[in-house]
Formats: sequence, C-alpha cells, structure tokens
Amino acid sequence: MKNYDAIINGRLGEIKQPTSFQQIRNRLNDADMQKASIVCLEPPVENHTMDEAINVVKKWFNSPQKVINYVDTVLLIWKGQIKIIKK
Repeated sequence: MKNYDAIINGRLGEIKQPTSFQQIRNRLNDADMQKASIVCLEPPVENHTMDEAINVVKKWFNSPQKVINYVDTVLLIWKGQIKIIKK
C-alpha cells in the first residue's frame, strides 16, 4: 500500500518540490503513478513566473501523450501564494 504524504481536503495527496523548473512534469507524473488525487507542488521560483508554472501544469493536464488517471487538482505554491489548478 502506498504511503501518501498527506490527506488534503479529505483526499490522498502528494507533496512535490522539484529541484528545477524542468522537473515539474516529472514530479506530477510521479504523483499520478502513486495514485494521488491532489498534488501540492512547490517548484523553484528563480528566473520564472507563476504564469509559466501554471502553463506547465495546464499543459501536463491536457497532454495527448500522457493519460492522467488520478491527479485532478494541483495546489501550486508560489512565493507564499497558493493557486489551485484543476484538470
């Protein structure tokens, strides 16, 4: 049985902190393989904007190359703000 990082709003969740901006998609893929329905994502902010991070997550949700089976919500933490991104 998978040991989830957290229960967020009554749902199984994973907390992901990619070490680089390019790893966002990989960490989201990891969370989906772990069958989490919600991901708390805190990417590095240097040299990037919140809009860029939101676009990466939205493109991941809409990717025709990868079927997202479990994750339907990402809580993006950016400089103390939380942005909710839904599938």
